[in-house]
Amino acid sequence: MVTMSGHVQLRNSGTGSWAAIREVTGFDEEAVSSTGTPAAIALIDRLLLPVPGTKIRPGSAASLTAADRDLVLAAVHVQVSGPLVRSALTCTGCREIFDLDFNLPDLLARLRQANEQTQVRTLANGVFELESGVRFRLPTGEEECALIGMPQVEGVQWILERCVVDGEAGLAGEQAQLAMEQVAPVADVDLAAECPECGANERVHFDLQHYLLSGFMAERRTLATEVHLLARGYGWSRHEIMEMPRSQRKSAVSMVTGAEPARWGY
Repeated sequence: MVTMSGHVQLRNSGTGSWAAIREVTGFDEEAVSSTGTPAAIALIDRLLLPVPGTKIRPGSAASLTAADRDLVLAAVHVQVSGPLVRSALTCTGCREIFDLDFNLPDLLARLRQANEQTQVRTLANGVFELESGVRFRLPTGEEECALIGMPQVEGVQWILERCVVDGEAGLAGEQAQLAMEQVAPVADVDLAAECPECGANERVHFDLQHYLLSGFMAERRTLATEVHLLARGYGWSRHEIMEMPRSQRKSAVSMVTGAEPARWGY
């Protein structure tokens, strides 16, 4: 579940696991330098709060599975711009530009339905069991990062050897890999869209991690402009402006310029 409060219910990190995140600041946005998994983990670690009752604390983001990491990134998106994902597509048929907007929590809910329809049993402590009796867990972000630069075939085998906890990794191979994708789908999917002008069917790829992180990177110049406007308008230092929660900074800029903040999306 994704909420505006910054509390995120996790699904693959143990029973009752949840994370608490604070709002993004200018320093957090500036620190995003790529769209890869290490950058996503680093951003989440910056935002995690050591709230009593949560096991997911600052410095532990690498222990999250990819699906749980997406839940946290979705919560960041909700805080940044609300639940809607907005983008503009160019029709391959008539070349007209049209908007594709969808609700991010609804997309995550649809992905979870695939989990509920599988024949894989969910056991305790993040372990799953196939009908064949093979048991496995999901890879963590730390293990994903270890795969960087590793040949794909070698990487898959490396993951299976660590994540198949009961059974022969070599024999379970393809079956376990498919089950991992089913029980914990990530927001890295192809979406269908229809051009309102000519009715052409389009396919667009959406990767939440890439969308969110590249969005922060694309706003670098906007962030610098906002710092300049607020420093000139209120005499605040760069440090004071950069450590402000994003929503407060955007609100202050609107008061200075008289304009509404530009909508997130591209």
